[in-house]
Amino acid sequence: MRRTGGVKEDVLREIIKKLGDFDLSHPPSYFANLVFDVIREHTGVRDPYKKDKHEQNQWALSVYPELKRMVEEADDPLLCAVKISALGNTIDLGVSGSYEVDLDLNKINLAINDIDIFRERLKTAKRILFIADNAGEIIFDRVLIEELHKPVVVAVKSGPIINDITIEEVEETGINAEFIETGTASLGVELEKVSPEFKKVFYESDVVISKGHANFETLDDADRDIFFLLRAKCEIVAEVLGVRKGDIVFWYSKKQAG
Repeated sequence: MRRTGGVKEDVLREIIKKLGDFDLSHPPSYFANLVFDVIREHTGVRDPYKKDKHEQNQWALSVYPELKRMVEEADDPLLCAVKISALGNTIDLGVSGSYEVDLDLNKINLAINDIDIFRERLKTAKRILFIADNAGEIIFDRVLIEELHKPVVVAVKSGPIINDITIEEVEETGINAEFIETGTASLGVELEKVSPEFKKVFYESDVVISKGHANFETLDDADRDIFFLLRAKCEIVAEVLGVRKGDIVFWYSKKQAG
Protein backbone atom coordinates (compact mmCIF):
# COMPACT_ATOMS: atom_id res chain seq x y z
CA MET A 1 0.00 0.00 0.00
CA ARG A 2 1.36 3.43 -0.93
CA ARG A 3 1.78 5.74 2.05
CA THR A 4 1.05 9.42 1.63
CA GLY A 5 3.09 11.80 3.72
CA GLY A 6 0.98 14.91 3.43
CA VAL A 7 2.40 18.40 3.81
CA LYS A 8 5.66 17.33 5.47
CA GLU A 9 6.50 15.00 2.59
CA ASP A 10 5.57 17.64 0.02
CA VAL A 11 7.86 20.13 1.76
CA LEU A 12 10.73 17.67 1.92
CA ARG A 13 10.37 16.72 -1.76
CA GLU A 14 10.31 20.36 -2.84
CA ILE A 15 13.36 21.21 -0.75
CA ILE A 16 15.31 18.27 -2.19
CA LYS A 17 14.31 19.36 -5.69
CA LYS A 18 15.46 22.95 -5.13
CA LEU A 19 18.72 21.89 -3.50
CA GLY A 20 19.48 19.44 -6.28
CA ASP A 21 21.22 22.08 -8.38
CA PHE A 22 22.79 24.29 -5.74
CA ASP A 23 25.60 26.79 -6.23
CA LEU A 24 28.26 26.69 -3.51
CA SER A 25 29.16 30.31 -4.22
CA HIS A 26 26.11 31.31 -2.17
CA PRO A 27 26.47 31.88 1.60
CA PRO A 28 24.84 29.24 3.87
CA SER A 29 22.00 31.64 4.68
CA TYR A 30 20.87 31.39 1.05
CA PHE A 31 19.96 27.74 1.51
CA ALA A 32 18.20 28.38 4.82
CA ASN A 33 16.12 31.07 3.12
CA LEU A 34 15.23 28.63 0.36
CA VAL A 35 14.04 26.03 2.88
CA PHE A 36 11.86 28.49 4.78
CA ASP A 37 10.35 29.84 1.57
CA VAL A 38 9.23 26.31 0.72
CA ILE A 39 7.80 25.78 4.21
CA ARG A 40 5.80 29.02 4.02
CA GLU A 41 4.53 28.19 0.54
CA HIS A 42 3.26 24.73 1.48
CA THR A 43 1.94 25.46 4.99
CA GLY A 44 0.51 28.92 4.50
CA VAL A 45 2.10 29.94 7.81
CA ARG A 46 3.90 33.25 7.35
CA ASP A 47 5.60 33.39 10.74
CA PRO A 48 5.91 29.96 12.42
CA TYR A 49 8.09 31.40 15.22
CA LYS A 50 5.80 34.32 16.10
CA LYS A 51 4.81 32.97 19.53
CA ASP A 52 8.39 31.92 20.29
CA LYS A 53 9.74 35.38 19.45
CA HIS A 54 7.27 37.02 21.81
CA GLU A 55 8.20 34.58 24.58
CA GLN A 56 11.90 35.19 23.94
CA ASN A 57 11.45 38.93 24.28
CA GLN A 58 9.37 38.59 27.44
CA TRP A 59 11.93 36.29 29.06
CA ALA A 60 14.80 38.60 28.13
CA LEU A 61 12.92 41.63 29.45
CA SER A 62 12.49 39.81 32.76
CA VAL A 63 16.30 39.57 33.16
CA TYR A 64 17.00 43.03 31.70
CA PRO A 65 17.21 44.73 35.15
CA GLU A 66 19.85 42.20 36.20
CA LEU A 67 21.81 42.84 33.00
CA LYS A 68 21.72 46.59 33.64
CA ARG A 69 22.92 46.02 37.19
CA MET A 70 25.91 44.08 35.86
CA VAL A 71 26.93 47.05 33.72
CA GLU A 72 26.43 49.55 36.53
CA GLU A 73 28.67 47.52 38.86
CA ALA A 74 31.35 46.69 36.27
CA ASP A 75 34.85 48.17 36.34
CA ASP A 76 34.60 48.50 32.56
CA PRO A 77 30.92 49.15 31.71
CA LEU A 78 31.41 49.22 27.93
CA LEU A 79 33.26 45.90 27.83
CA CYS A 80 30.63 44.43 30.15
CA ALA A 81 27.87 45.62 27.80
CA VAL A 82 29.67 44.06 24.83
CA LYS A 83 29.88 40.75 26.68
CA ILE A 84 26.18 40.91 27.58
CA SER A 85 25.31 41.52 23.93
CA ALA A 86 27.54 38.56 23.01
CA LEU A 87 25.79 36.42 25.61
CA GLY A 88 22.53 37.12 23.81
CA ASN A 89 23.91 35.52 20.66
CA THR A 90 23.57 32.12 22.32
CA ILE A 91 19.78 32.52 21.93
CA ASP A 92 19.02 30.90 18.59
CA LEU A 93 16.06 28.60 17.96
CA GLY A 94 17.55 27.74 14.58
CA VAL A 95 20.50 26.02 16.31
CA SER A 96 19.64 25.01 19.88
CA GLY A 97 15.86 25.17 20.06
CA SER A 98 16.15 26.91 23.43
CA TYR A 99 16.39 30.54 24.49
CA GLU A 100 17.23 30.57 28.18
CA VAL A 101 20.91 31.25 28.82
CA ASP A 102 23.38 31.22 31.67
CA LEU A 103 23.87 34.82 32.82
CA ASP A 104 27.36 34.21 34.22
CA LEU A 105 29.57 36.71 32.37
CA ASN A 106 32.67 34.99 33.71
CA LYS A 107 32.01 32.32 31.10
CA ILE A 108 32.13 34.88 28.27
CA ASN A 109 35.68 35.05 26.98
CA LEU A 110 36.26 36.98 23.78
CA ALA A 111 38.64 35.00 21.58
CA ILE A 112 39.05 38.18 19.52
CA ASN A 113 38.56 41.41 21.45
CA ASP A 114 38.85 44.67 19.50
CA ILE A 115 37.26 46.77 22.25
CA ASP A 116 40.12 49.31 22.22
CA ILE A 117 39.59 50.04 18.52
CA PHE A 118 35.88 50.29 19.25
CA ARG A 119 36.45 52.88 21.99
CA GLU A 120 38.53 55.03 19.66
CA ARG A 121 35.94 54.88 16.88
CA LEU A 122 33.16 55.81 19.30
CA LYS A 123 34.94 59.04 20.27
CA THR A 124 34.25 60.64 16.89
CA ALA A 125 31.19 58.67 15.80
CA LYS A 126 28.07 60.72 15.15
CA ARG A 127 25.86 57.85 14.06
CA ILE A 128 26.06 54.11 14.71
CA LEU A 129 24.28 51.39 12.78
CA PHE A 130 23.47 48.30 14.83
CA ILE A 131 22.39 45.34 12.67
CA ALA A 132 20.27 43.17 14.97
CA ASP A 133 19.91 39.40 14.94
CA ASN A 134 17.32 37.47 16.99
CA ALA A 135 14.35 38.19 19.21
CA GLY A 136 15.27 37.92 22.89
CA GLU A 137 18.87 38.56 21.95
CA ILE A 138 17.93 42.13 21.07
CA ILE A 139 17.17 42.87 24.73
CA PHE A 140 20.78 41.93 25.52
CA ASP A 141 21.78 44.21 22.65
CA ARG A 142 19.65 46.93 24.22
CA VAL A 143 22.08 47.03 27.14
CA LEU A 144 24.97 47.71 24.74
CA ILE A 145 23.00 50.21 22.67
CA GLU A 146 22.19 52.20 25.83
CA GLU A 147 25.82 52.13 26.95
CA LEU A 148 27.02 53.70 23.69
CA HIS A 149 25.51 57.09 24.56
CA LYS A 150 25.39 57.94 20.85
CA PRO A 151 22.63 58.17 18.21
CA VAL A 152 21.98 54.59 17.09
CA VAL A 153 20.01 53.24 14.14
CA VAL A 154 18.87 49.63 14.70
CA ALA A 155 18.35 47.54 11.57
CA VAL A 156 15.79 44.71 11.68
CA LYS A 157 14.20 42.39 9.13
CA SER A 158 11.22 43.51 7.08
CA GLY A 159 9.54 40.12 7.48
CA PRO A 160 9.85 36.87 9.44
CA ILE A 161 12.67 34.36 9.06
CA ILE A 162 13.18 31.84 11.91
CA ASN A 163 13.38 33.91 15.13
CA ASP A 164 15.10 36.99 13.71
CA ILE A 165 13.74 40.23 15.11
CA THR A 166 11.44 42.03 12.68
CA ILE A 167 9.87 45.46 12.51
CA GLU A 168 6.70 43.89 13.92
CA GLU A 169 8.33 43.11 17.29
CA VAL A 170 10.39 46.24 17.96
CA GLU A 171 7.78 47.97 20.11
CA GLU A 172 7.98 45.27 22.77
CA THR A 173 11.77 45.61 23.10
CA GLY A 174 11.66 48.98 24.88
CA ILE A 175 14.62 50.24 22.86
CA ASN A 176 14.73 54.01 22.47
CA ALA A 177 16.41 54.28 19.09
CA GLU A 178 15.67 54.85 15.43
CA PHE A 179 14.73 51.64 13.62
CA ILE A 180 15.22 50.85 9.96
CA GLU A 181 14.21 47.80 7.95
CA THR A 182 16.72 45.91 5.84
CA GLY A 183 14.11 45.59 3.11
CA THR A 184 14.39 41.79 3.14
CA ALA A 185 12.91 38.84 5.04
CA SER A 186 15.91 36.54 4.80
CA LEU A 187 18.76 35.39 7.00
CA GLY A 188 21.75 37.67 7.03
CA VAL A 189 22.14 40.89 5.07
CA GLU A 190 22.77 40.36 1.37
CA LEU A 191 23.64 43.85 0.16
CA GLU A 192 22.47 43.16 -3.39
CA LYS A 193 18.95 42.56 -2.02
CA VAL A 194 18.52 45.21 0.68
CA SER A 195 16.55 48.42 0.26
CA PRO A 196 18.26 51.60 -1.01
CA GLU A 197 17.38 53.23 2.33
CA PHE A 198 19.22 50.56 4.30
CA LYS A 199 22.21 50.59 1.96
CA LYS A 200 22.52 54.37 2.36
CA VAL A 201 22.55 54.12 6.17
CA PHE A 202 24.95 51.17 6.00
CA TYR A 203 27.57 53.11 4.07
CA GLU A 204 27.06 56.51 5.69
CA SER A 205 27.14 55.44 9.35
CA ASP A 206 30.39 56.14 11.18
CA VAL A 207 30.35 52.79 12.97
CA VAL A 208 28.59 49.56 12.01
CA ILE A 209 28.03 46.74 14.51
CA SER A 210 26.87 43.45 13.02
CA LYS A 211 25.38 40.87 15.40
CA GLY A 212 25.24 37.16 14.80
CA HIS A 213 26.37 34.31 12.61
CA ALA A 214 24.25 34.84 9.47
CA ASN A 215 25.02 38.56 9.35
CA PHE A 216 28.73 37.72 9.43
CA GLU A 217 28.36 35.15 6.67
CA THR A 218 26.75 37.71 4.37
CA LEU A 219 28.74 40.83 5.33
CA ASP A 220 32.27 39.56 5.89
CA ASP A 221 33.27 40.67 2.39
CA ALA A 222 31.38 43.98 2.46
CA ASP A 223 33.40 46.95 1.24
CA ARG A 224 33.38 48.89 4.49
CA ASP A 225 34.70 48.48 8.02
CA ILE A 226 32.43 46.57 10.44
CA PHE A 227 32.57 45.41 14.05
CA PHE A 228 31.35 41.80 14.11
CA LEU A 229 30.02 40.41 17.39
CA LEU A 230 29.10 36.73 17.29
CA ARG A 231 29.64 33.19 18.47
CA ALA A 232 31.28 31.03 15.80
CA LYS A 233 28.63 28.30 15.53
CA CYS A 234 30.24 26.20 12.80
CA GLU A 235 33.71 25.00 11.86
CA ILE A 236 33.86 27.04 8.64
CA VAL A 237 33.14 30.41 10.27
CA ALA A 238 35.52 29.52 13.11
CA GLU A 239 38.25 28.78 10.58
CA VAL A 240 37.65 32.06 8.74
CA LEU A 241 37.94 33.94 12.04
CA GLY A 242 40.93 31.91 13.19
CA VAL A 243 39.19 30.69 16.35
CA ARG A 244 37.57 27.49 17.60
CA LYS A 245 33.95 26.50 17.07
CA GLY A 246 31.91 27.97 19.92
CA ASP A 247 34.28 30.90 20.54
CA ILE A 248 32.87 34.42 20.83
CA VAL A 249 34.53 37.27 18.96
CA PHE A 250 34.31 41.04 18.82
CA TRP A 251 36.26 41.57 15.63
CA TYR A 252 36.98 44.75 13.73
CA SER A 253 37.07 44.09 9.99
CA LYS A 254 38.88 47.07 8.51
CA LYS A 255 37.93 47.84 4.91
CA GLN A 256 37.38 51.01 2.99
CA ALA A 257 33.87 52.13 2.08
CA GLY A 258 32.85 51.68 -1.53
